[in-house]
Amino acid sequence: MKNTIKVLGIIALAAVIGFSMAGCKNDDDGGGGLSAPYLTVSPSGPVTDGTTVYLDWTPIAGASRYNFYLRYLSEGQWASKSMSSTSASYDTRGDAGDTVQIKVAAVNANGAEGAHSNVVSITVTGGSTQPQPNTSINGTWEYTSSSSTGGGGGNPTPGIQHSQITVSGNTGRLTRRSYSPLEQDAINKGYYDINSIMWRNITSTGNLKWSGQTLAVLHRTSTPDIAGAAQWYNCTITMSANGKTITIVTPWSYENSSGTLTETWTRQ
Repeated sequence: MKNTIKVLGIIALAAVIGFSMAGCKNDDDGGGGLSAPYLTVSPSGPVTDGTTVYLDWTPIAGASRYNFYLRYLSEGQWASKSMSSTSASYDTRGDAGDTVQIKVAAVNANGAEGAHSNVVSITVTGGSTQPQPNTSINGTWEYTSSSSTGGGGGNPTPGIQHSQITVSGNTGRLTRRSYSPLEQDAINKGYYDINSIMWRNITSTGNLKWSGQTLAVLHRTSTPDIAGAAQWYNCTITMSANGKTITIVTPWSYENSSGTLTETWTRQ
């Protein structure tokens, strides 16, 4: 086999990205009784030599792992790799002029393989390598804009303007460079952490998607709300295809109010 299959990470519930697939349905069943996953690829068209192609497949109930199959049409033989994730990437470097076919199958705890997925074909052309986005969420992100629905005292991220988030692994820290008078009053009273932990439990959920929790430092119009000064909300994070921006969507509820906050951050 020409290349190494690179696993992006263990993803319990990878999001399936809808692209039109080349290839056909393969109903091979090794006796495991498991359904066939549905395999998707991004980018979906012909790619230039050296492009990284991202693949996702639907999780199958009862699967303990997956067998990932790959073959070159120029060689004709399938090679396989076992993995526990439902997402992978493939580096096409050195494959110009060839077509790569990929399929997956779920495997149960007894080692029996279920039905094979559809076969995805990746045609690799010559020419310059397509620019690859920086798809890692690690780094420093500058606040760009935000919008919200709902109202009341439950805005989960007050005063995020003029702020940066630095992400490393599954956590992130928020640094503010300017504060409202109310925020400064809260800091003076010891209620507000200048380097509040903004994100935690950041976990990949598919290609360019993460879940996590975002910190809400809550206050009313005059004094900090001590009881709610460190409330965490679940959020989703989506990165742009070029890796330059992320969008954080946070549903929130507080007292009798609820809504959704949408924030955009730009990579620095």
